[in-house]
Amino acid sequence: MPIKRFYQKDLKKDDLTIEIQGSEFHHLKNVMRVKEKEEVDIINGKGLIAKAKLTKIHKSYSTFNILSKTFQKEKDYKTILVQAIIQPLKLDFLLEKCTELDVDEFYFFCSKNSEKINFSKNRLERMNNILISSIKQCSKLYLPKINILKSLYEISFDGTIYYGSTKKAPLLKNSIKKSKKSYFVIGPSMGFDSKEIEFLSNINALSVSLSDNILRSETASIASICLLNHLIK
Repeated sequence: MPIKRFYQKDLKKDDLTIEIQGSEFHHLKNVMRVKEKEEVDIINGKGLIAKAKLTKIHKSYSTFNILSKTFQKEKDYKTILVQAIIQPLKLDFLLEKCTELDVDEFYFFCSKNSEKINFSKNRLERMNNILISSIKQCSKLYLPKINILKSLYEISFDGTIYYGSTKKAPLLKNSIKKSKKSYFVIGPSMGFDSKEIEFLSNINALSVSLSDNILRSETASIASICLLNHLIK
């Protein structure tokens, strides 16, 4: 983990200076206690990372001179988690860990058997802050995208689709297919309903197993992303 790394979505490749404010400024000043003339990394969540020197700490923001910049291309495949909505604390944990494991995009959908959550503005902001904290911690340069949907049927799949089955199914490692996009669909703790299973079957999703044991929904999500990224590389 970079000792001092900060997020500024407005960082551009031509910038010579940059300001940090808001929650990142609070973290910089009061948590990391960065001093003037100290060098830090600044990322924009879109592949750009800058080495910058702190020039001035103001009352509500700080200014930096940019010393150098590097751009990292996105990897040539995408790993996408399609997750039935679960309890908020478990959802936060899932966001953090799957981001660290290099998921590219999240779809959260309401299943007949899933938890009901009000995705308020504050809730969505909290989820985004978890992603930002996670990419800073794990040195990931791309911020995953979050999509909130009313049902599984709203997703336009355009890649290989896997889904976790509680019934006897082949292990993921024996069903893996190389693809530019890989979706892994995880149901709620009580399982998919019959219509969701029928829908997945009709779009040629592959029923797979992650373990000989029955996994909690959030455990299955973390395991699926870890295994997918390992097996696809």
